[in-house]
Parts: sequence; structure tokens; C-alpha cells
Amino acid sequence: MALKVPKPTARISMLYVPPDFHALLVNRSPLSIVEIRFFGKQLVAGLSYIHKAGIRQCDLKPENVLVDRGMQLKIIVFRLSEDLFVRSDWTAGMPGYWVSEVLKGKVHADKIDVI
Repeated sequence: MALKVPKPTARISMLYVPPDFHALLVNRSPLSIVEIRFFGKQLVAGLSYIHKAGIRQCDLKPENVLVDRGMQLKIIVFRLSEDLFVRSDWTAGMPGYWVSEVLKGKVHADKIDVI
């Protein structure tokens, strides 16, 4: 009796990619005070977690935050991130999202992404 071998098949998997926070802000503006607090707490909690891991995100903007089906925020895009405890002489991210300290040319070595 011959062994029957199945034919090879190709499978394509599509990972669900939720919309980014920018899309939510554009489509639901203006957010209510309750929604602002809800999302604000999540952003602060996410940045706190990242900072405890010793990372400065350096490019935090609505486009780099995903929103899942449960309306939970996920901070993404760490290609410009730095060691939180190392003095930084360079500026990363989009100028439209820079804090005033960066615009004034001040060197940052702390949690500049939450100032």
C-alpha cells in the first residue's frame, strides 16, 4: 500500500492590523472628556511601562499608537528609541510633535516624551 502524500498548499495569513490613534482622532473628533481621560491614562501607563524598561520612545505621535478592538492603545514604532539613562545630543521624531525643550535646542537625558 503506497503512502498518500498531500499536495503542497500555499497559505496566506493576514494579521489583523487595528487602526492607529490618528485615524480614531480624525474620525471621532472631538473626543469627550471621558474618552480623553480613558486614552490619556492608557498612554501614561504605556509610557511608564516603557520607561521602567529603560527606553525613551522618541517618536510618540498618534500614528505610532494602535487602537485594538477593545479600544486599548498599543504604543508601536521603536526604531528611534534610545536608552533612557543615556544623555542624548540628537533629536528624533517629527518636528510637529517635538516638545518646547527640544525646539529650544536643550539636550535631553530624561523622560522627554512625557514633558
